[in-house]
Amino acid sequence: MSRLANSCCLFLLFQLISAEVFLQGQDASQVLARRRRANSAFEEFRKGDMERECIEERCSYEEAREIFEDDKKTDEFWNKYFDGDSCESLPCINQGVCKDGIGKYTCYCMAGFQGVNCEIAIPQLCMNKNGECQHYCHVQKDRVQCSCVKGYFLGEDKKSCVSHDPFKCGVRKSGKTRRIYIYQPQDNSTKLGNATEEIGANNVTDAAGVNKTVTTVMKIEDIADDDYIMPEVAAQTRIVGGEECPPGDCPWQALLMNTEDMGFCGGTILNEYFILSAAHCMNQTRSFYVIVGEFDRELDEGTESIHKVEQVLTHKHYVPETYHNDIALIKLKDPIRFTPFACRPACPRTTSPRRC
Repeated sequence: MSRLANSCCLFLLFQLISAEVFLQGQDASQVLARRRRANSAFEEFRKGDMERECIEERCSYEEAREIFEDDKKTDEFWNKYFDGDSCESLPCINQGVCKDGIGKYTCYCMAGFQGVNCEIAIPQLCMNKNGECQHYCHVQKDRVQCSCVKGYFLGEDKKSCVSHDPFKCGVRKSGKTRRIYIYQPQDNSTKLGNATEEIGANNVTDAAGVNKTVTTVMKIEDIADDDYIMPEVAAQTRIVGGEECPPGDCPWQALLMNTEDMGFCGGTILNEYFILSAAHCMNQTRSFYVIVGEFDRELDEGTESIHKVEQVLTHKHYVPETYHNDIALIKLKDPIRFTPFACRPACPRTTSPRRC
């Protein structure tokens, strides 16, 4: 009996020694159940996790999109995650800003530079904002040379044009404007005006004649050196190219008026008969007229002149959809009589308007 027991023990010991240490994957899963980090039940309903989906494992673009929930942020992450950060070496120079892409990068250059890496400095030639010249721009030896029209000379910056002529075109004779408080008994109100403004039915044309037509709070001679004298440029001035244009300082401007006496477009005086404007303005109204020498449409300043239109010449290659060749010539029925408020065409006078 003891011999049989010993035989059984030896048999069991042999089976244990010959048993496998490692189990197959399917058998091991039945013994030890492990929790999956991804693609588990209800995974699609859980908020994306960067560490779980894109660091411990290789994620797809869609999985990254679930994490950021924003296309722009996803693209920024994916461009670096997919093939590394191309902007890490700082390829953009001259203060350019680098934006990474897949297999490429893009440099956003500062003003004045261009090129793949912003390595090319754009020369300030005449095609670029007229070379910063106020009047004429010329290119000599790859450099900008500015010049001025007759009666002007270059300023210290070699860009602006100045004149010593106190009565140059577009400048009023007086550099000051008098402010007069005028009492009108009929409505018990006090109005603020200029000595040369039209007041009610009376046209005040002379400072000495003010006391003859209206009653003033103080005499003109009493305020000649007082604080009531202010600079010539007033608060309400016409805006041209983002800069203030005092009365008479832009005498080449013209205003196009529709049948309802509303201004709808502008123009530039070329000579006594021709106005340059935009082609897209020509189909905005059935008919129109032109005003030159205008500054304030709410006031009759005595400097304006109205001109009827004889003919409109639109560029034959004008494309309304793209505004290519958006240019037109307006021929007036009667010539412009140039004054200090409409005295200088944009083009020099020529015998033929075609040359202008």
